[in-house]
Amino acid sequence: MEISTLIFDLNVVLVTYEYSNQRRDYLDLLGVTEKQFWEVGRTHFMAYNCGVIDNNTYYSRIFHSLDLNPELIPDAQQLHWDALSPVKGMKPILKKLKGHYNMTLLAGDGGESLAYKVNDLGFMHFFDTIYATCFEGMAKDTPEIYRRLLSHEGVKPKSCLFIDDLEKHIVAASEVGINCIHFENPQQMLQEMKKYDIQLGRK
Repeated sequence: MEISTLIFDLNVVLVTYEYSNQRRDYLDLLGVTEKQFWEVGRTHFMAYNCGVIDNNTYYSRIFHSLDLNPELIPDAQQLHWDALSPVKGMKPILKKLKGHYNMTLLAGDGGESLAYKVNDLGFMHFFDTIYATCFEGMAKDTPEIYRRLLSHEGVKPKSCLFIDDLEKHIVAASEVGINCIHFENPQQMLQEMKKYDIQLGRK
């Protein structure tokens, strides 16, 4: 079956986080390292990721766990935003695909983070529809989120190609019959897209 719908992950595939535990931003501002801060952040992320809590509550929980001054939450949030950037080479690819395929985003993210990445980093206009774990109330390692997407889009699994960097997401999407590419980098993705006869800027 010909591929008509391309489903893109957001984090790592389209947006990258410049992590460096050697950077002193977190230590100077908060008195903890970037690694220490986000190790605690991971313990609260699923609640934020699935829309149970908002961004301020997410940060408040991290700050409470680390016994940090909550007045510094806005500054800590800005540190995170400043470390985000588009994955090099992906925007030109999306531009060539747009208008030739049904372009769908399936993001594993909380609402405020999703809005920043999609709007401020300039991805909104590439996609016809946007789905996210915070809207659906479930993570991307459950097949149900893919069934729901297929139902909403009115498409067959074999007409879709899903691009994601995490194996557990690939497994869940494959379980419902969606074609998948395990993303490593844009060049590798393009090479694997050839197997599905995906053409950039096709007529």
